[in-house]
Amino acid sequence: MRLRDIAVYLGISPDSVPDINVKNLHYDSRTVQPEDVFIALVGTNTDGHNYIEHAVANGAVAVIAEYAPPSVAAHTPVLVVKDTREVISLLAELVHDFPDRKLNIVGVTGTNGKTTTTNLIRYFWQRRQLKAGLIGTICNYCNERRLPAVNTTPEPLHLAELLSQLVEEECTHLVMEVSSHALKQKRVDALRFQGAVFTNLTQDHLDYHRTFEDYLEAKLQLFRMLGRDQASEATAAQARFAVVNIDDPRATHFCQAAEEAKAQLWTYSLEQPATLQAQNYHLTRRGAEFELLYQGQSYAASLPLSGKFNVYNAMAALCVLLAEGFALSELLLDLQEAPQVPGRFEKIEEGQPFSVIVDYAHTPDGLENVLHTARELVSGRLITVFGCGGDRDHGKRPQMGELAGRLSDYAIITSDNPRTEDPLAIIADVEAGIKPVSQNYMVEPDRRAAIGMALAMAGPDDLVLIAGKGHEDYQLVNGRVLDFDDRKVAREFLTDAK
Repeated sequence: MRLRDIAVYLGISPDSVPDINVKNLHYDSRTVQPEDVFIALVGTNTDGHNYIEHAVANGAVAVIAEYAPPSVAAHTPVLVVKDTREVISLLAELVHDFPDRKLNIVGVTGTNGKTTTTNLIRYFWQRRQLKAGLIGTICNYCNERRLPAVNTTPEPLHLAELLSQLVEEECTHLVMEVSSHALKQKRVDALRFQGAVFTNLTQDHLDYHRTFEDYLEAKLQLFRMLGRDQASEATAAQARFAVVNIDDPRATHFCQAAEEAKAQLWTYSLEQPATLQAQNYHLTRRGAEFELLYQGQSYAASLPLSGKFNVYNAMAALCVLLAEGFALSELLLDLQEAPQVPGRFEKIEEGQPFSVIVDYAHTPDGLENVLHTARELVSGRLITVFGCGGDRDHGKRPQMGELAGRLSDYAIITSDNPRTEDPLAIIADVEAGIKPVSQNYMVEPDRRAAIGMALAMAGPDDLVLIAGKGHEDYQLVNGRVLDFDDRKVAREFLTDAK
């Protein structure tokens, strides 16, 4: 690639740009090598413009920035742009020959349910012999190959590389979790989405967004992107579509965004008429059963995942496949065998006389949902182990304390990725919510010890819910990443107790 070609692509006159070769693009000055271009990103905690000189010292032949530092511009070409975040998304696609245009991409956004919904969509595609990828919180998939995930939605350079790998392995479909951070930071701005899914919107990430309105606005951006030109190899034959949970109080915003984008709208609900409506939901020992109303007909549905929230997730996934032209009757046969998603209401079985569930619930709404589901399953006591993350939204801590105290028979407040905060300070915020509603709780900052205590006090027919970390296999403490997996720890205690 030539630097002048980059300039032309960005709408910059190439007249004053040297005609030099470019090997790669980087936004981390530490990874820059000779003949690379450094892009100065403005982040939440740091500004890439402060590292331009370091990038040049490492061999950068040019810089893309929002302003040109005089000390660098005198001897190194600087392409000045309005927004480097928008530019890096565009250039990432250019470098990899626009892989998004060769894929049928569905984005899923919302506070809760993204991981289960994306995994179900990929599962349905696989059952139809479609080569599909997944990008999300737990891991990424390139067809059958599992790849590690760093962020829920990767940064543009990594994202474009993943899409390129999918194309190389002849994948035709991709489903991805699209976080509010990614949308606000324009990580997916250059992508062309065939479909967008909205699961729900509740309080989360207000440490980053500051206001709920800003959080909502970020999520809506995914649906507005459906209005872009869709003349691509993968999407030309199909209409763009939007899938919306109309039981959510903010659903009208997403329906309106879909309408403005001229996308085909699919809705799902447990409470009101919709494209796909579930009725007569009830839990079974295996999962959940319900009836589905679709196009004037009623269908019996069975799902091997517990909880009303998973009925919502299943309907969201079904809507995507219906929008793509597949038959509901055939999809429901596959739904009966849907796989367990790691750390999402995951049962831990080691022959104990009580139930143990590990779940990722780390928001008020998520915790409330799993507590209600756990209550439906348990005939004895419901014992909850939970905490709140450090360096994150403080406002949800007392809310989660209140929910755990009100909906559990006993709660143990512990640490959950305290990061740079004092665990006891976080726990004090949680206690402010639990004290007014319950005295049946205790504090144990050591998460391993807290899990052990909960399991030790559980009797026959009780249920122990370990909430907050789900699939995570680490604990973040003062800049350190410590090995810790709720599922593994629970199994160790249960095995030792035999």
